[in-house]
Amino acid sequence: MIAAIKKLTWTDYMEFGFFIVLALTPLLWFGNGALITGGDTDFPLDPLRRMYERIFAWNPNFLSGADHSLDIATLFFSAVEALPYLITHNLVTSEKLSFIFWFGMSGAAMWFLAGVLFPGKRLFRILATTFYMFNFFQFSNWEEARIGQLSATVMLPVVLAGYVSYVRGKITIAQYICVCAIGSIIGMGLGVQPPEIVVFLIFYGIYTVLELAVRRFFVLRSFIRRVVALATPFIVFIGVNMVWILPEANFIRSSSYTDANTVKAVFDLNALLSWGSEYSSFLNNFILAGHTAFYDSWQGTSYLPIIQHLLLSNIWYAFELLIPLTAFAALLVGRGRVVAYVAVGAILSIFLSKGIHPPFGLFYTSLARSIPGMWTIRAPWDKFGLLTMFSYSVLIGITGSFAITFLAERIEKQLHGRIKQNILKAGALAICSIGIITLCYPLLLGGGFPYPHGGLPGKHVTIPKYVSDAAKWVNQQNGQFRIVPMPDTQASIYRWGYASPLDVTLREFTKPVLNREYGQGEAPPHPIFILYDRLAGAIYKKEYNEASALGGLLGVRYYLQRNDIVYNFYSSNGDDPNAMARRLSRIPGVHLTRRFGAWDFYENDNAIRHTYAASSVMVDRVGMRKTDFAMANGSKNAVYFFSPLNRRDRRSLQPVIGNEQQYKNRDTTYLSIVNRIPTSEQIDIYALHPYVLVFGDNYSPGWHLYAGRPGAFDILFGRVKPLSDTLLVNGYANGWVVRDTNIKKLTIFYEPQVLVVAGALVSLMCLVFVGLFLCVDSMMNRVSSKCL
Repeated sequence: MIAAIKKLTWTDYMEFGFFIVLALTPLLWFGNGALITGGDTDFPLDPLRRMYERIFAWNPNFLSGADHSLDIATLFFSAVEALPYLITHNLVTSEKLSFIFWFGMSGAAMWFLAGVLFPGKRLFRILATTFYMFNFFQFSNWEEARIGQLSATVMLPVVLAGYVSYVRGKITIAQYICVCAIGSIIGMGLGVQPPEIVVFLIFYGIYTVLELAVRRFFVLRSFIRRVVALATPFIVFIGVNMVWILPEANFIRSSSYTDANTVKAVFDLNALLSWGSEYSSFLNNFILAGHTAFYDSWQGTSYLPIIQHLLLSNIWYAFELLIPLTAFAALLVGRGRVVAYVAVGAILSIFLSKGIHPPFGLFYTSLARSIPGMWTIRAPWDKFGLLTMFSYSVLIGITGSFAITFLAERIEKQLHGRIKQNILKAGALAICSIGIITLCYPLLLGGGFPYPHGGLPGKHVTIPKYVSDAAKWVNQQNGQFRIVPMPDTQASIYRWGYASPLDVTLREFTKPVLNREYGQGEAPPHPIFILYDRLAGAIYKKEYNEASALGGLLGVRYYLQRNDIVYNFYSSNGDDPNAMARRLSRIPGVHLTRRFGAWDFYENDNAIRHTYAASSVMVDRVGMRKTDFAMANGSKNAVYFFSPLNRRDRRSLQPVIGNEQQYKNRDTTYLSIVNRIPTSEQIDIYALHPYVLVFGDNYSPGWHLYAGRPGAFDILFGRVKPLSDTLLVNGYANGWVVRDTNIKKLTIFYEPQVLVVAGALVSLMCLVFVGLFLCVDSMMNRVSSKCL
């Protein structure tokens, strides 16, 4: 290592310094000490808590309870956010460091690959890396800080560099596996974007076909080496990422997301595919500018004014055309399979990025029907554009290095050597690098994170102190309970700048927050959404008795009146703070209890407990009615079986409840919560008669009730069995019939969590194997070198 450092020249140090400066680009995006967040730029307000939540398959806070197996894939991404915060305890500094890490890593990954593809070609390496860091696709990546795309941007060059090095015999199989493992860890974020994985598989298959078709394998050893090289990244990625693959696969299966019709309905694929393909014409795709948000607007105001103004300029658009022209010029000046493969990849990705945009829109539709999983891609440019960007980077590096070398030689000859060729190359390289960065100056200046403009909120946010104070007060309270933010809005837009589909309460509170689902596919359809609609409707229609009954049934302890919300962003519907305050104060049992700045908390005295043993049972055979909710309001220690409880489940309850109206047991049940984590709740209970245990997290078949204190491994290896079937109770919650009153200790467990544990074990074993294999390989190489 020391010997290698001593061999570095001043040009090597200048190259390193240049890329370190580029990696610091995100520092230009911040201003006034504000945090960059909002929209889909989901930087956590508590990175350590976010990191903790990512190890669980269930999130009890989001929509008051939802399976979040997809989020386990963000473990590495969350760790990059949490580690700086653990050291600095400053949110803005932590965000700056995490942005620098990902932006710099994208450049480092391409720099690594460029050095492998053409060793010693400094011009190619610098040009390819510079373009990979500064282009319109990277702008779209950072405009929403997309986890899946940022992870893929770093992973792709790393894995390809390992592949090329192994095929050329530069590294051993152990070193190749190690490189693939590193790339797989960095690429964990792909799990939150399954369509991105589909894109990788499509091009992985195309490249495999090209390799097997073009090369002639006369030697068996060469054939085996190619097969191993192609299969290794796929196998290693699966093994290393089992921690999220197992629970995510289970979630997709259990949510019926394997069915195309279900996914199209939940995610509104057809509408979003039309929206995502609106501006992805061939010409826009050629300059890597097919993203709809570049051109879209809200009531005449551009979402991204800096880039829209640039793209609508004919002069600047003409300059942008230099990018594809320079890239495809590599076909004239470059040689070898690298140029051919990369050019084919660029052409295919440009075509597929077009989606259903005319012409040939029907051809894309037919491909989506024919290729498994391709129908999940609702934003083609966002997914396939990565491969266009990658291909352009390599091709521009080839063309640029050729042109600079050619011109430097000619000019040196014309000047009879008065100016050295190296100086000419350095000057030309500087001009080209500056030109590449200038063509994408909106990324350099942070144009993807605009300040408030034209009535639209920005992404530079300073969180008011009263928000943090309110969160601290809520989070310190004992037990689980629901909070309903008011007013009922489609998205949360605050006067102090925060605007996002996810309300700030979801990021600050550790208690379940029940609000309206925004967009498509945030969670599978659930009965609680219907109940929430009824609750919000009752409040707005001034049906206060029903609102009281519904709020009590849902376990809503607090209504949060947010007086700092922009009420009329979408439309004016009488949501001014005074009107909402009057509505809330007229709900029976609801009263103002605390104020934090612009936030007022109204406490609901009629809220049922989150977990309790029912002393009375009512079965509704008709459906939910107002009278049912009135009865619910009359008893906090009851359980109500509403439709869609099927007849078989109702019949199985008869021996327990006796009469379908109620089960009498003289209130002799005592229950206490011993311990709770997102996927488990331990209970001590004392009862004289059979009862129905009610657990207030949103209903899911994955919740099970066990006797005693079983651990994840006990459940994983089948050492314990659930006490009874999980039932839908109170219209949204989980319930179990417990007949054996001798059981004093109970555990409620979310069973998909055992898949997280099993997957984590497999992932850990794979990483240990990679480490041991690399150590053994290194020792064997040392022994071999000494023998020689």
